[in-house]
This record gives sequence, structure tokens and C-alpha cells, in this order.
Amino acid sequence: MSESHFGLNYAKYINELLHDYLVSTWCYKHEIFEISDIATALLITYDNIQDDTYEIFSGVDWDYFISRMSKVKPDWAHFSYEVMEKWSEHPDKTMMGWEGRTIYFIKGGKFPEFWSTEKAHIDGIALLSGGAKTYGPAIVHEIENMSKVIPSGLKFFKEYEDFNRKAINFLTGYPLDASYLNM
Repeated sequence: MSESHFGLNYAKYINELLHDYLVSTWCYKHEIFEISDIATALLITYDNIQDDTYEIFSGVDWDYFISRMSKVKPDWAHFSYEVMEKWSEHPDKTMMGWEGRTIYFIKGGKFPEFWSTEKAHIDGIALLSGGAKTYGPAIVHEIENMSKVIPSGLKFFKEYEDFNRKAINFLTGYPLDASYLNM
């Protein structure tokens, strides 16, 4: 992996946001794709991932990328190259979403200035905020079904601790970590 890739700091910042606002024990696989000159994409998966990792795929052709995205959501198999060509004219815009256990960020072209940590903050918060409307009801559901969601006993203490951190983060809007103890 090239430590100097323009999308790497963006991916690392998004990784920190995910650890702060979601389950802190989840690990994420980050795949950065440069799709010819048409787009740059970051795909983040978290199903059965053992450690945070970063992979870079430079010079990927459109068919390869569409094949990869189709694994995330089958509808992508029919995504138009022409639409992505138009999208490449607006590198300041971000196409983002969360499909199953994959999060994605796609920007037109290959413009490092739109993959800064400042842009990662804006994009990451927008993605997490968009899910906030469903996040509250999901937490309420977990509370109402706590005995089914997290079994009782010391063996499941870590899961209970993670749930409480998620709930407090949602209620306060701030990540629960040691830095807030010094306020």
C-alpha cells in the first residue's frame, strides 16, 4: 500500500469517525479505487474483518469496478458509464451510501483536493446523520429486546458495554471516550 495515496488520509479519518460513533470493536476494510479518470471511490466493509486494513486499486477499469459494486448491491450491474462520466464533471460532489455491510463514497475524477480530511469530516458526518433517523428507533428496539439482543452474564459484558456507548453517543451527539472526562 502506498502511504502517499491521496485518498488514504480521507479513509483513515472516516475510519476514526466509524470507531467513534459506531461499535468501537468493529474493524473495517477500506478499498480505495481509482477508476481510470472517471471516478475515485472508497468502499468500507466490516463483516468478519479482523483488523483495520487499507487497500489501493489504481487504474481499475469501469467493468472491474461495476463488478465489485455489484457485490455490494446487484443494481449496480446496470449503472450507466455515461452517468458516471457526467458525475466526473462534478468532483466536489460525493455519492455516498450504506448497502448491507458496505459503506461507499464516490467522487468524480481523480482530484486529491476533494479527498482531504476536511471533506472526510463533512462526508462522514453527512452519512452518519442520514442514518440517525433510523438509528434512534434501532436503539429503542435493542433496549426493548435487550434480553434477546445481548444475553445476560459476564461473558457478554463487552457487548453490553458497546451497546451503552452507542446509546450515549446517540443521545449526546458526542463520542464517549476518555477525553470527555477532562471537561
